[in-house]
Amino acid sequence: MAPSDVMGIILIFVALLMFALELKAPGLGVLGVAGVIAFAGGMIMIFGASWATMPVILVIALAFSAVLAFLSVLAHRARRNKVVTGNSGMVGLEGRTESALEPDGRVLVRGELWDAWSPVRLERGQAVRVTGVRGLRLEVESVSLGLCDVQPVSVIQLDDDAREPAQRTSRGKL
Repeated sequence: MAPSDVMGIILIFVALLMFALELKAPGLGVLGVAGVIAFAGGMIMIFGASWATMPVILVIALAFSAVLAFLSVLAHRARRNKVVTGNSGMVGLEGRTESALEPDGRVLVRGELWDAWSPVRLERGQAVRVTGVRGLRLEVESVSLGLCDVQPVSVIQLDDDAREPAQRTSRGKL
C-alpha cells in the first residue's frame, strides 16, 4: 500500500471523527465542513483526481454534507425542545384536584395521582397548574386565578366588637 493510500484512509477516519464530534458538540458547523473537506481529500488521495473519479467523489461528499446537515438540524431542534421528564418537566402541567387541598391533598396530573400542596384552599374537581415539585409532592395553584376562586387556608374570625374599634382607628388616622 502506497503512503498516499494510508494518508487517504487516515483522512477519511479523521473526517468520520469530525462528523461525530459535530453532532455531539453544538457548534457553527466548522467541524462538519472540515470533515467534508478531509473526506474529499482522503478520497482524492486514494482514487486520484481524474475526470472519472472527481464527479463520484463530489457526489459522495455532497451526500455526506446533506446527511450531516439534516442530522445537525435535528440535533439543534432536540436541544431547543422543552424538558418533558423529571421535576422540570412537571412544572406548567395542568390537572384536577382529587380531594380538597386545605393546604394538602391529592391531584391528578398526566393520569397520575400525586400528593399536592396549595397556599390557598382548592375544592375537589378544580383545575390546577403545577408551579413546583418538592420531592414527591407537587406545589399547585388554581388555573383560574380569579378572586372568587381564591380562599385563604386559614381565616381568623373577628367578632363585631373587635372590628369596630379597628375601623374607627383607621378612619381617625386618615
